[in-house]
Amino acid sequence: MAVLDRRPQRLDIHMMAGDPLRLVCPITDSAGDPSDLTGKTFRGGVKLRDGTELTIACTVDGNTVTAKLSREDSAKLGRSQPWGLEVLEDSDPEYGGVTLVAGTIYATEDVPSG
Repeated sequence: MAVLDRRPQRLDIHMMAGDPLRLVCPITDSAGDPSDLTGKTFRGGVKLRDGTELTIACTVDGNTVTAKLSREDSAKLGRSQPWGLEVLEDSDPEYGGVTLVAGTIYATEDVPSG
C-alpha cells in the first residue's frame, strides 16, 4: 500500500527569551539531492498564547532557507508556543502553503545582564 506522508519535520527549539534566533535549513528531495527553490517563497511564524503571531523572516540562497526571529520578537516569547516554516505554492495562491518544519519553542526568561 502506498502512503503519502505530508507531516512536517518536527523541530522543538529551546532558547532564552530575548535572544535572536537564526535557523539555517538546507532543503533536499527524497533522494537527498538539493531542491530547486527558484521562485519559491517561504514564511515562518510563532503563535503566542494570546493569539498574537510573530513573523519569522525567511530568505533563500540556493537550496538553503535561513529563518530569523528578531531579538525584539524573541523577548515576547512565553514558556512554550507553536512555530512553523512553510513554502507557499506559487502555482495556486488560493491553496496557501505547505508546512515543512514545525514544533514548539520553549523559551526561558532572559537573565538581565549588568
